[in-house]
Amino acid sequence: MHQIAAEIPPQLFVENAPFLFEQKLPQRPGKPFTGSADQCKPLRISLSERFIGHEFSSRGARVQRQQTLRCTIVRRYANCAMIQIHALPAFNDNYIWLLQDLSSQQCAVVDPGDAKPVLGWLAEHPDYRLTDILITHHHNDHVGGVAELKQATQARVLGPAAETIPARDIALVDHDRLTVLGLEFVVHAVPGHTLGHIAFYHEDATTPLLFSGDTLFAAGCGRLFEGTPEQMHDSLERLAKLPDSTLIYCAHEYTLSNLRFAQAVEPDNQDIAQRLAEVTRWRSENRISLPSNLALEKRTNPFLRTRETSVKEKADERSGGQNTSQSAVVASLRAWKDKF
Repeated sequence: MHQIAAEIPPQLFVENAPFLFEQKLPQRPGKPFTGSADQCKPLRISLSERFIGHEFSSRGARVQRQQTLRCTIVRRYANCAMIQIHALPAFNDNYIWLLQDLSSQQCAVVDPGDAKPVLGWLAEHPDYRLTDILITHHHNDHVGGVAELKQATQARVLGPAAETIPARDIALVDHDRLTVLGLEFVVHAVPGHTLGHIAFYHEDATTPLLFSGDTLFAAGCGRLFEGTPEQMHDSLERLAKLPDSTLIYCAHEYTLSNLRFAQAVEPDNQDIAQRLAEVTRWRSENRISLPSNLALEKRTNPFLRTRETSVKEKADERSGGQNTSQSAVVASLRAWKDKF
């Protein structure tokens, strides 16, 4: 039986995530725990609108908020330790995702286009060590901070083999597996935005995670800077086959503009209307709209809905002719969105 010793915080702070997940905690939160995974009990936390920004004890009772963390708590199977995922804003609308392992005091980042937000976080958390830097593609707003972070921390840099990535230690190709902070990720090749773009997927029975870079956005997809509509369609179809519960951590806060476009494509889609109203409120309160989840994307993202008659008809109308394939629908929608 696997033995562990971990310090688990007595409360979890959750904000701005419209989904449910389960987390296992030790029987006595807040105290050093030595035991097996079998001694952990499940905790279900509702992240509905009325609970956002409040603190929950391990018994599920709501108490007065003391601070706010933009994070998702996910389960590590082996030892009940916890990972927090933070959004570090960069530039105008980028997010650098930081994974924080509370038990080992190590962390990892995804697509650090700027070193300053990461170095700032590390300065505020001097007990933590940056161990890994994950890169989805070569654009500067995703790799601009890599060299400085590598020099400052000696973190391992992992990125796509088909692209030039600064200070890369490990070149990744489709289906590669890697372990980061005890979590196993599978590499998915998802060309379209760039030719060598990859995504990182962590399979979990309760909370699968996808770091999708600039391929799949909340309610949208990336521009076709290098790839073809056929490649983007195939990449999106591949990601759409992941479990509906998959949490999607994309790299930009584009959700509001994407939903406005989605509503133009499907003006009668009530799921889009509801999501647009919700995200409009969130952004007016300066709250982030991520992560999304795949089930929600299938209902509200036009680039995942190319089979829908209403989407194809609108694409045909915009292109002035019949789109004879789903990739042609993607091409029509993407050309429209580029000028929207």
